[in-house]
Amino acid sequence: MFQNVLAAEQVKLLRRPLLWITLGVLGGLILFLIIGIFTFGGAGELTEFLWPYSLVTLLSIAAQPLFGGVVVVVLAGFVIAQGYTWRTLHLWLSHGVSRPVWLNATFSALLLPLLLVVVTPLLLGGIATAFFTYQLEGTLAWNQVNPGYLLLSVLLTAYALLPYATLTGLLAVVGRSPAAAMGGGIAFLFVENILAEILSFAGDIGARIMQFLPWMLGNGLLQFNQAAVDLQVAAAEDAPQLLNPGPAMLGIAAYTLLFAGLTLWLFRRQDLTG
Repeated sequence: MFQNVLAAEQVKLLRRPLLWITLGVLGGLILFLIIGIFTFGGAGELTEFLWPYSLVTLLSIAAQPLFGGVVVVVLAGFVIAQGYTWRTLHLWLSHGVSRPVWLNATFSALLLPLLLVVVTPLLLGGIATAFFTYQLEGTLAWNQVNPGYLLLSVLLTAYALLPYATLTGLLAVVGRSPAAAMGGGIAFLFVENILAEILSFAGDIGARIMQFLPWMLGNGLLQFNQAAVDLQVAAAEDAPQLLNPGPAMLGIAAYTLLFAGLTLWLFRRQDLTG
């Protein structure tokens, strides 16, 4: 039963224009950023966008709350909440599908779009930065790219976005509408960003607390992505303190399981007769 629901939800999601529109907007923003950097940026800005290190930079951008995070919130809010507004949820339940099966299958259907949120900036941005780098340097250092680590970095970057997907799913179940889920999820992204800025001025205690925000945990995990290319770029002197990738991965898992567990707990007790 789970496989049938997953396949049906996956096909519906991939056929919806919203997925491709949001990915197109994300890709367009990445290209706009790259063109701006190479047109108006100084030497310091160009360093992180020169190929192949640009691949690491693009993965980092894809995981940022106000880039990939927004796309994930929009997709998760729409996919889960539309089960209420379009009453597809009620149709599944009337055909004998249990609530946990429907919810788990719907969450699982988001995994492929989550990967696309990471792959789209990496692919489009990688091509663009390769073009500009070749124009500037006349060559591309293909031998500095580690394909195995790059593939693993894509998976880790998508993994870093999971807390935002599950939080939005929780808001979708509570609010029962795409607007409530997407609005609440995007509000959380901005609040988290503001909170990180406030904590950055709170000394050592603030820095320690900031490490455990979902955004900072993602940044800690993505330190591993440095291994995707045989090239190192010095960190900025004012860069925030980050957890090591191992503890950061556990922190992301904790947020994901907490939000998903709360979603399932509320969903199983929710009155759907109205």
